[in-house]
Amino acid sequence: VVLFTALVLFPLLQADFVNWDDDIYILENPLIANIGANFTTYFTQAMASNYHPLTMVSLAIDYALVGQQPFLFHLVNLLFHLVNTALVFFFIKRISKGNTEVALLVALLFGIHPMHVESVAWISERKDVLFTCFFLLSMLAYLRYTESNALKWWLAAFAFFVISVLSKPAAVTLPVILLLLDWYLGRSINLKSLLEKLPFFILALVIGYVTVEIQRHTAIGSFESYSIAQRFMFASYGMIMYIVKMFVPWHLSVLHPYPSTTNGLPFFYLIAPALALALLAAVAWSVKRTRLVVFGFLFYLINVALVLQFLSVGMAIMSERYTYVPYIGLFYVVAMGCHYFIGQNQQMATAIRTAIAGYVLLLAVVTFNRTAVWQNSELLWTDVIEKYPDKAPVAHNNRGTYYRTEKRYPEALADYNKAIALSVDYQLPYLNRGNVYFNT
Repeated sequence: VVLFTALVLFPLLQADFVNWDDDIYILENPLIANIGANFTTYFTQAMASNYHPLTMVSLAIDYALVGQQPFLFHLVNLLFHLVNTALVFFFIKRISKGNTEVALLVALLFGIHPMHVESVAWISERKDVLFTCFFLLSMLAYLRYTESNALKWWLAAFAFFVISVLSKPAAVTLPVILLLLDWYLGRSINLKSLLEKLPFFILALVIGYVTVEIQRHTAIGSFESYSIAQRFMFASYGMIMYIVKMFVPWHLSVLHPYPSTTNGLPFFYLIAPALALALLAAVAWSVKRTRLVVFGFLFYLINVALVLQFLSVGMAIMSERYTYVPYIGLFYVVAMGCHYFIGQNQQMATAIRTAIAGYVLLLAVVTFNRTAVWQNSELLWTDVIEKYPDKAPVAHNNRGTYYRTEKRYPEALADYNKAIALSVDYQLPYLNRGNVYFNT
């Protein structure tokens, strides 16, 4: 599984930096050039509206070794992803009571799914592959602790959680996931089990508070921008569409802009809350028969809940990188379902294994093709423009910036003009257009 994942994602090693945070984190970041002098700064200062000091340390180590050469940055991202794929196997094998076939399928889907390309291909998303590695290690150590009750495994679980949450604040969901594991595995949830997680919750709250304070004035949009009803629609849409794209990974893009509300939201947004409620009801009903579906769905929902855009963070209604950890829960439900039907009779087993092989091959082809989009900024933003021709002024601005660095001034000017035409209040293309006039 790890080898196959490496082969599918191998073209990423030839990719360049892209002008989508890579400039802020690496190419134009004076703090990354001298890790010795700036080490403490990574822990005391926000970077790109985020607090992830260990991610900055990781990127700074790469920079110290190779400077502004992208190969090592991509290689480290890919290696972390391969380690994560293996860790997913061990985690699923543990919670499925040693079911190797299920663990292999979940790890394979995790490794090659097209929705996960963004987390691996984007150098600035080092935080995704890094935090996930220690998130999974923390869960594995916790499972050892529940079996042995040995303090060393609790300490290991907490230490891995500290590293994870300092790599990306998304790890704050881990304490809730540990409680979910207790419930799924039939462990008593009592005062002792709650107290042993208290340090996890305290650290999660501290990091959560720091992150909100950092993003409050930079990344989190005004709550008055959308009504409460619209925000429920956005959150429901995200919850449903991430699941849809897990099965049918189509219309992929590094940027999925918010829909226009001028003439009312599109129909799917209007019915999304009803679909979400129906899904929740079906999941709740399933608990009478098995804990599996509730566990897998809640694993997904808990990890994706903070980015469902009820509070607007960034400029995207959804982002593919947000599925990196949450999909593990859904993949587990699918794999266990396949395993159940394979065990019914030989004819059904053959049919399901054939379908799985075909589907995996299809995912591998889509993922391999998706790596081509990440080769440089021009390809990345052209892909966004093709998917959202009149909704992504930032894509025209960023592609124009790439053209300007390549001294392709007429093409840069055309993109800046298009960005301004799409959004007269968007400031950057005015500045960049002035720079193109200066260059010419």
